[in-house]
Amino acid sequence: MPDISISSMSLRTLILWSFSAVTLPLALVLASSMMSVGDVSSKGVSAVKQVADVVFTSQQLSALLNNMERTASQFQVLSDASLKQQYLAYRTEFLSTVENAYGGAHSLHLDEVLNQLSAAEQRVYVRVVGDETLTLAALQSGFGELHGYAQTLFRMNNDIISAEINAIEQSASEVSDKLLRSTLIFPFTLLLAICFVRIINRPLKQLMPQLKQLEIGDLSHPVKVTGAKDIRDIAVTIESMRAQLLRLEEQKTLTLQHLSHELKTPLAAIREGTELLYDGTSGQLNEAQHHIAGILRSSTGRLQKLIEALLDLNIIIAAKLPEQTQYCDIEQVVSGILNDRSLEIRAKSLTIAFSNRTKSPLPMYEDHCRIVMDNLLSNAIKFSPEQGTITLSVDNKGEQTQIVVEDQGPGIPVDDTEQVFELFYQANNQPDSKVKGSGMGLTLTREILNKYGAKVCMSNRAAQPGCQAIVQLPVNTETN
Repeated sequence: MPDISISSMSLRTLILWSFSAVTLPLALVLASSMMSVGDVSSKGVSAVKQVADVVFTSQQLSALLNNMERTASQFQVLSDASLKQQYLAYRTEFLSTVENAYGGAHSLHLDEVLNQLSAAEQRVYVRVVGDETLTLAALQSGFGELHGYAQTLFRMNNDIISAEINAIEQSASEVSDKLLRSTLIFPFTLLLAICFVRIINRPLKQLMPQLKQLEIGDLSHPVKVTGAKDIRDIAVTIESMRAQLLRLEEQKTLTLQHLSHELKTPLAAIREGTELLYDGTSGQLNEAQHHIAGILRSSTGRLQKLIEALLDLNIIIAAKLPEQTQYCDIEQVVSGILNDRSLEIRAKSLTIAFSNRTKSPLPMYEDHCRIVMDNLLSNAIKFSPEQGTITLSVDNKGEQTQIVVEDQGPGIPVDDTEQVFELFYQANNQPDSKVKGSGMGLTLTREILNKYGAKVCMSNRAAQPGCQAIVQLPVNTETN
């Protein structure tokens, strides 16, 4: 027996099944309603035709009886053979009309009236053509009896038509009730449609959060989806890509860690030798040699910091945060950073304006918070002009904590607002400084914040010169 479960269907097949399941009940109800309405309409047309026929026949019989009575009366008075022939012609037409209108099967009551009409007409006919003693009064009495039977036939036909009209009204009422009951199918089909939409949408809802995790660089969770075969095939492909990316990421991390450790050993020896040369331990250097030794000393120091920053970055990327959220005091973190960078702040005579409106700890590890704030503040100090002001504010914005660091420097080129977060990238408007950055600070900042589901962006201030860094940290973070 073939497998017809939802999980075995493709998305196209599932959509076709859902469309058929929703439209089939509606189509059946529509067809049944059309047939019922058509039947009532046909009966209505038949009833209208019968009414028209009865009215026409009644008028015709009444007119023929009047003509027969008039010509018979004239014949009795004038004894004119032509009047007799005219009477006989009217009589023939009268009998033919009765036969055409009431021939065939009838009810017993109708047959009885027709027999009485025929007998009465025969008596009148016999007396008109063969009774010379017939008086006008007797003739009129005979035709009065015929008129009475004709009116009785008319009323009986009206009763029959009324009964048919009542039957049509009853049928119409039944059709109306049927249509009313048929409307109950619409909530059912709507519920059925909602069920199919949920069935079709469920695997997509399962897939989207997992794609969001991959988007922020979290490769630790396998991609799993249940539902239509097409969506499961896509999930399998994405999972294969995730696994491959995870392997490449692990290889890259191990390679970088290995290279970094391997480089630190000879670098330490080079730096030690450079320090000895620069200090003159191995002999006094002339001015040119001392300058060259200073360049070597500075370069090895920068290289060591670069390797250490690279190690820190890889440790942050590879590390997983515990499920239980840790909290830190941002005021204490910022105070420590400002104390560490007090010499740089004094050298430029900078003013630091710090406001914290949350008065509550941040849902971050203290070490991570220190790295993030140190990178943002160091950038602000680096690009601030002499006697400038750096503004740091922390505030609640709905379900997020917003941290804003603003300086009064030259701002950031529009093309660099996203590129500054790329590894080793440095903006074109670097200030003159003896200490050059590694180009990894903002990359490290973004990687840390991604693990807390937070976002960071760089932009220019709207009202005045300067750059602003905005961090949006969820109040209830889910660590990755």
